[in-house]
Amino acid sequence: MQVAEVELQVVGDGLCKASGRATYATGHADRDAAATVLDAAFEGSQRVQIDLSGVDEGGSVVLSLMLSWLRQARHHGRELTYANVTPELMELIKFTGLDGILLSNGALK
Repeated sequence: MQVAEVELQVVGDGLCKASGRATYATGHADRDAAATVLDAAFEGSQRVQIDLSGVDEGGSVVLSLMLSWLRQARHHGRELTYANVTPELMELIKFTGLDGILLSNGALK
């Protein structure tokens, strides 16, 4: 069984902080572990922001997590935004063409 390396914590009303190192080996475990935390965050807030400043590396794995979390927010009828997206991750988002999806949903400003 894989152990999650990216931890998502509720740190305030409508605010979560992601920290750790995202890897291909733990991507599914990271997603599954965060799902429960996001469910709790969505219960208390219509809009949730995830601070990505504590995530080390990860590139496409972090992007995959971001999309998964956005999908979960939609399922709950909630809004989700991301803070502290690194310039490198933003370049990857633009390179993959996913900036349109993330911007149109208001997840990135």
